[in-house]
Amino acid sequence: MPKKPDASRGIEEVSRYFLSGVRRENIPGKSMSNAKTYTLSICHLNSSIRQAFFIANIALELSRHRHKTYVWDCKDQPDIGTRHMMSGLPVSKEGNSEYIVQLYGLPDIRIYTPGQGQKVLMKTLVDTCNASNRDCFVLVNDDETLESTHNIGAHPGYILITQIHRMSLIKCYAYIKSILGIHEKTNIFIVFDEVREEGLAHKTFVKLSRFVDRKLSFPLVYLGCFKQDDHMTQCIEDRSPIVTSNDSSTAKGKFVFIVKRFLDITKTNTEADDEQMAR
Repeated sequence: MPKKPDASRGIEEVSRYFLSGVRRENIPGKSMSNAKTYTLSICHLNSSIRQAFFIANIALELSRHRHKTYVWDCKDQPDIGTRHMMSGLPVSKEGNSEYIVQLYGLPDIRIYTPGQGQKVLMKTLVDTCNASNRDCFVLVNDDETLESTHNIGAHPGYILITQIHRMSLIKCYAYIKSILGIHEKTNIFIVFDEVREEGLAHKTFVKLSRFVDRKLSFPLVYLGCFKQDDHMTQCIEDRSPIVTSNDSSTAKGKFVFIVKRFLDITKTNTEADDEQMAR
């Protein structure tokens, strides 16, 4: 029999997570005249399960920072869907394809599981977010084609998660080239998975970014690296995002750092764009 989520467990797990000192800059109901919608396609080049797990954690971190967060779950199958990676938390269903993750004190996270021929609904979702008075993030649990964000009237960003061995890096370069063939103006963020040490990750990124700059004249952005530990393994097995856990974990710290760095970079880029438009 499937394990039924325990709402009290969700409240208990999120209590310390929510009260962890994050500045509440975007208070619900507060008007933001310069609110923006960020569409972020996320792809792990080596593991669909870890891709879904990564998205579940980044969605919760964005929610903890008071952002409206939506997930477009193109891989809604057992084990590899974002919704399944959150099934250890209280999740309710509305309609045929909308699920809501509700944790005490955090904005709801809405997960959409589109079927075939429903990509037009994503454009509708982006249009709805654009009409909002708050910053919104639409995270895409993308498939291997990265076609989900095509022709939606926005220039999406991408997070490519890859291991650092030669074949994975070659595949990463192929994805970057494919993305730039569709979106000339975009941001591509790199995250390394299963790296023994920070120094090796940084050295690998320098080599990759120089190669991409030389071949494609495009700057990559490095977000960080992480390595699966025992705690992360257990969280994946339990379908419970690691960032809501009260247990200490190196992998948990890496996830939190990666999202914070992403938000800092996004804010800096947005302020630069606004300043340029004002001139």
